[in-house]
Amino acid sequence: MRRPLFSRALAAIALALVLATVMSALGPVTGAEVHKAVSGELTQRTTDTMHQLDDFIGQYPDEWNRLVKKVPQLGQLPAETESQLKTLASTGAGLYPSLLLLESLVALAIAWTTYHRLGRARLGPPLVPLREFRFNDQFVWGLIVGLIILFLPMLSRFERFGENLLVFFGALYAVRGLGVLSWFLAPGALAVMATVGFAMLWAPFLNAVAAVGFLLLAIAAFGLGLGDTWADWRNRARPTS
Repeated sequence: MRRPLFSRALAAIALALVLATVMSALGPVTGAEVHKAVSGELTQRTTDTMHQLDDFIGQYPDEWNRLVKKVPQLGQLPAETESQLKTLASTGAGLYPSLLLLESLVALAIAWTTYHRLGRARLGPPLVPLREFRFNDQFVWGLIVGLIILFLPMLSRFERFGENLLVFFGALYAVRGLGVLSWFLAPGALAVMATVGFAMLWAPFLNAVAAVGFLLLAIAAFGLGLGDTWADWRNRARPTS
């Protein structure tokens, strides 16, 4: 029987990571140069975004001033936006390996689903619904190793590696936790909640509430996903409908 996508995708990105590490060690482009390039790109995007925001405000100065008079908090928007973008750029420059691996998993999942919808030949079993998503419980060691690296001063030189481990495996456990939530909620309830939350992100004054809600959801999903390693929530109680 052919293996499911998740195990094959993990094997593929692990092999790609090994090859990238070897090429970085032996080739002309070192890891430090890659980090510099990524950091420069993120910084440039931050600069471009702020230029667009400043140009927009400059095109409508009267309207912007009237709006700031009505809502004085908006006067801090450009400075706060720039500060947040710089923080995101700095964080992303250190965590780009784990983020790239997660994006690769998502891309492979989309490609797998699209192929099985359009093609007749089957590469393996179709993707399971989110409510049934799980993986080997031994993955918890990825989180443990990441925590050990961050908390032991003698391993401080590997701090970035530990942070990337926590982000990668933490995201996997958060998705597993969303699967647990989806298992116990009514069909489609989680999708409706996510849609409403994303809509609130574009609404003035409600975007802060939505951001806090998504943060709490992510924390709860991670806790449920990690706890599912030992509790196996979905086999303890099954929905009645």
